[in-house]
Amino acid sequence: MGESTVKMDVVFLNPNNTAFKIKSTELDIYINDSLVGHTGLDSIIKVQKLSEFILPVSARIKTASLLSNAFSFLMNKEAIIKISGTIKAGVGGLVKNFKINYEARQKIN
Repeated sequence: MGESTVKMDVVFLNPNNTAFKIKSTELDIYINDSLVGHTGLDSIIKVQKLSEFILPVSARIKTASLLSNAFSFLMNKEAIIKISGTIKAGVGGLVKNFKINYEARQKIN
């Protein structure tokens, strides 16, 4: 009961005319401004040029963090999800770290 696993797919857009690979991620996950977990990528993701791509996020989070936000979920039926950290991506031998700051309101069923 101490930990739960949360999974979500985050959709990003690659507006560039170049395909690339995401090699690793180090991301913190926040729900309603409370840090609830951390996630890393377990496989390489190929991103096509000029396309949307899905970044699967799976994190083990403390159940107490979820429960502390439960009342807010029940009253509002939505939460503010934030994901921040870095993504390491590259083309060929050129690899670079990119900062990620994603925030969105998400309906909770």
